[in-house]
Amino acid sequence: MEFVGLLKQRLDFQQGSGSHGDWKIATYLLETIESFPKHMVVKVFDGLNGRLAKFDALMGKNVTVYFDCDAREYNGRYYNEIVAGGIKNNEPEEPKNE
Repeated sequence: MEFVGLLKQRLDFQQGSGSHGDWKIATYLLETIESFPKHMVVKVFDGLNGRLAKFDALMGKNVTVYFDCDAREYNGRYYNEIVAGGIKNNEPEEPKNE
């Protein structure tokens, strides 16, 4: 699935170490570009590929975020989790001055 809109802000950041190495998770707020904007919060897991740096570099820009949805059970109740897998910049590149 994908979501097109503005990458508004990073809401939360966590990091730690586990049996598979170090990990980082950040939560970002996305907003649609329309008269009555809708919002979505996505989690971004960062391994060795620098995914968080890509998201941070595109803050405030028009982007397409590719994501998966999944539900997790906790105490007999289910909660949706939206996890981003990738991001693409939708804004035209600025011309380079040479």
